Amino acid sequence: MAILKIRQGIKALSNIGLIALLLLPMQANGVLIEQVKTVFIVNIAKYTSWPDSDFSDKDSLFRICVIAEPAMFKLIKITTQGQTVNGRLIEAIDLSQAEPPVRCHIKFISHAKYQPSLLKQTTSILLISDFENFARQPGAMIELKEQDKRLKIVANYDNVLKAGLSIRAALLSLVEIVK
Repeated sequence: MAILKIRQGIKALSNIGLIALLLLPMQANGVLIEQVKTVFIVNIAKYTSWPDSDFSDKDSLFRICVIAEPAMFKLIKITTQGQTVNGRLIEAIDLSQAEPPVRCHIKFISHAKYQPSLLKQTTSILLISDFENFARQPGAMIELKEQDKRLKIVANYDNVLKAGLSIRAALLSLVEIVK
């Protein structure tokens, strides 16, 4: 029953749209901040472009790799179920359980699991975290920042570009850009 309620809440959030999500108080109508973060991750993916060479063929999965507590991974898995990014089905992967190497398009690192060594990466991986001041760390890209009971997106766009990625202007107009 609890999972069904979470799925219904996430589905409702997914239908709201990114602009409305930025205005939504985090605790409104029983919605947990973690649920909002998972929807942000999926929406950020939809506004980001990866090189075609990152996918072996047109049926390749879009992978969101997660370094987080089991409850957060479960929320991300529920949120991404049946979702697509640019026509590619999303697969959520718990990196603590995965056999290396795993090809990731997004790597979400929770504040509780953050370590600077996790920022060492190859190109074409969008790094997202809710760790405080994450976007200001060398190599970091997107921070999901809690501010005034709302979630704010902070981006280090220089690092996004260095990774060979791009973010559409529609999303960039909604974020705080830092260096």
